[in-house]
Amino acid sequence: MKRMLVKGRTAWLIMIFAAAIFWMSSDTAAAEVEDIANLEARSLIEIWLEENLAKGFEDGTFRPDQPVTRAEFVAFMNRLFELPDRSEITFTDTPLDSWYLTDLQRVHATGAISGFPDGTFRPHQQITRQEAAVMLYRFWKGEEAGSTAAPLVRIPDLGQAAKWSQPSILGLAEAGFITRDEAFRPLEPLTRAELVVWLDRFYTASSKMRHSDVTSLFSESFEDKMLNGRQVVDSRWNAVWNINESPEQTYAIKNGALELGGAQYMQRASLQNMDTKAMDNYAMEFTINIQRMSNEGHSGRPMVVIIPRSKDAHYNQYYAVTYYMETTYMGNIVANLFKTKWSIINTAAPTGMSPLVTGYYMLRENVDYIARLVIENREDGSVNIEFYIDGPTDPASSYTPVVSYTDRSSYKITESAAGPAFGMVGRANDFWGPPPTIQYDDLRILSIESELSRLWESSNKLRRCCKDQRHRLLAVIHHTIRRTMIRHCSQTEG
Repeated sequence: MKRMLVKGRTAWLIMIFAAAIFWMSSDTAAAEVEDIANLEARSLIEIWLEENLAKGFEDGTFRPDQPVTRAEFVAFMNRLFELPDRSEITFTDTPLDSWYLTDLQRVHATGAISGFPDGTFRPHQQITRQEAAVMLYRFWKGEEAGSTAAPLVRIPDLGQAAKWSQPSILGLAEAGFITRDEAFRPLEPLTRAELVVWLDRFYTASSKMRHSDVTSLFSESFEDKMLNGRQVVDSRWNAVWNINESPEQTYAIKNGALELGGAQYMQRASLQNMDTKAMDNYAMEFTINIQRMSNEGHSGRPMVVIIPRSKDAHYNQYYAVTYYMETTYMGNIVANLFKTKWSIINTAAPTGMSPLVTGYYMLRENVDYIARLVIENREDGSVNIEFYIDGPTDPASSYTPVVSYTDRSSYKITESAAGPAFGMVGRANDFWGPPPTIQYDDLRILSIESELSRLWESSNKLRRCCKDQRHRLLAVIHHTIRRTMIRHCSQTEG
């Protein structure tokens, strides 16, 4: 896509920053910052800002070169990894009313810190890169790094590091957490930008969630596709998507996206030649752009239809995520934002098109939003569906789905007979307002089955014991998917 992608402000870990001085700043966490334009880590910092994993300052800066203190470092570690255990350690310079004491004690319980020989922790002292490396290595392994007779990597300035830190530096370099074969600058303070880079690598790599680990089932950008009748075809004229027939429908490849509109009844584009056996547990991410909201005043008619699983090949019985336009009285339209009601439906059940669950989100016309839909068959036989949407207008206080539903009924659909489909619902026969116009693009379908198992095992090593472990693991997957997609879009537009 050559048009601008408006990045979202997901915030599934915002709670980890409460009271941490390191991240004290304006509430506009995803606002543009002025001092990272020339940084190599710019794209990564932008993603952390957008996801409220980090914040800029009130003056519009990020201050990437500002050093991090030892107290700030342990506070961030605890809030990121949600450490369950807490020691009773106190040092001679860590008063009982210190804002960081709980964080320090929880990090200490993992064996990551021991303090200085004189009994101090020196919380307000800038943390050096070698000190941070030792803490992270101990946290990762749960023990001190052993000496390496023949290291697999070369750190040119390793000799400048203290003997007690060298094994940890080498261990992290060998694992890919820090850059190999480059000067490490062990005695220099760790900066805000460097902390973001390190922790992002640690958060994903040590949980086995690299981009290459996510099994991609399908990816699509409509920019290189063409229309052949009611089929979307590739350069070899192979049919990739089929569009069903509906009176008065319009469809086009426009601005590099698939645009659907005008239809009197439901119009959908269904993905062809999809291996439905791989669709028991998967996530799909895509951009959705409401070119025209339409149907204002008719809150009972769904507009968008996203079908992740169909019981039959003709899409008569299926799960779907839909959205409805709320009535346009004062309060439902604010600063060109429209209040939309999202729902999950199961047309195989007696409820038909009636919502099983609903949630609300504020949308603006002609803006790309990143949407994610996760569907999985759980071990207890139920089917779980979650839908997320990120945009520049309705930031959440935590990363939670707009709608989620667990189907334990006898009408649940555990297998799909057809690939996923995207669509819009028309004006029907009541002629209440014109039909909507919807654009879809940048689709990625990824298997999450193996990733959930792998993350479950690695989470024990990381001591990441969350209240809802499975939800957190899915959040890690979403984080990886989102990061990959944003980087892909940046490369496409660059």
